[in-house]
Amino acid sequence: MWSSRTMKLEKKYYIFTASLTILSILMAIANTAQPLIVEQFINQLGKSEQNVLFWAVIYFLSILVILTVEMIRKLGEAKYVASLKDWFRVKVSNGILNRTAQQFAESAPQEYISLMNNEVPAVVEKYYVKIVNLIFQVLSILFTCTVLIKIYFPLAAISAGASILIAVTPFFFEKKMQQKTDKKFESLAQFNVKFSDVVFGHSEIRIQQIKKAIGNIVNLASHKSEKSEFAYEKVQAYSEIVMGFISFMGTFLIITLGGYQVHEGKLNVGSLFAAIQLSDQLIMPILGISTSLNSIISTRKVKAKLFTYASVEEKKSSADLGELQSISIEHMTLNFGDRYIFKNYTKCFEKNKKYLIIGQNGSGKSTLIHAIVNSLDTKAATLTGTIRMNGKKQ
Repeated sequence: MWSSRTMKLEKKYYIFTASLTILSILMAIANTAQPLIVEQFINQLGKSEQNVLFWAVIYFLSILVILTVEMIRKLGEAKYVASLKDWFRVKVSNGILNRTAQQFAESAPQEYISLMNNEVPAVVEKYYVKIVNLIFQVLSILFTCTVLIKIYFPLAAISAGASILIAVTPFFFEKKMQQKTDKKFESLAQFNVKFSDVVFGHSEIRIQQIKKAIGNIVNLASHKSEKSEFAYEKVQAYSEIVMGFISFMGTFLIITLGGYQVHEGKLNVGSLFAAIQLSDQLIMPILGISTSLNSIISTRKVKAKLFTYASVEEKKSSADLGELQSISIEHMTLNFGDRYIFKNYTKCFEKNKKYLIIGQNGSGKSTLIHAIVNSLDTKAATLTGTIRMNGKKQ
């Protein structure tokens, strides 16, 4: 009765990504141009006051441009995040509603709440937003390395080498990061289940005087969640430390080589200052690329899990021929183990007629409806016979 398919984002989110990419290009150009402006400003010192003033004004204007573009980019990204979270929440909520009784029973109710509160924000912030950030970081590195090549090629080669090493670092931690991410979300889900037992069973817990025992269970779940989260952050920290070391070593080599070239008269002070500033600008996007790759890699499985819930859609059954005219039940037998609810039951319900179903609690009134709409938990119930809608077998 239900089917799942590969889910795609709405078209507006691809437009969002394209718009943020354009802003990222502008931001990367502005950031890269600033050290070149500083280079001209320093080289004009002691030569022409008019030129010094001109480049000082240009430098001030570049600051305004950078701040303006960054503000627009940040606001656009914030809107993208909020809208994407809303879209996922709606999709996941509808997907859960569309699950059959058997599918729904595969997970505890609290796990669905955990899915909404933990997995949805994580997928948006650690996967989709990181992809957008990754684009900006790659563009920044490309523009910066291009300018460094014009200033002095060996400096660009050092920066490029450091960038490559940092970019591949996350893949050495990929397996460990994936394992820690899975355990982190699994432990969070388990804690939500235990804590929900406290909330929904509060009165019964107090009546049975088992507060201490339940409290110990919840505390244990919380401690496991804490350990899992720390284990994840520890691996992330190791990865980032390695990347930071490579990045700073690259900057050290640029300063050392550039200083030597100034000493030899092959590079002026302004160019060296610009190269150092550009190398400093490389640190953040290089580290950002690695951090983004870490998040994207470690969140892929969480994203796939989320999509299995969000992509469940209603599918019309073969009996859906338009307006319902009749429901026929033929020789239906339904039992839960040794307890029979119906034995060889036959009945026809027709359009424009009213029917009253009466019986004691547990006699099978609701079970009959569940059987008709095919929402019985087939693990607990055994059903034989035929149910037809508009003459078509379900």
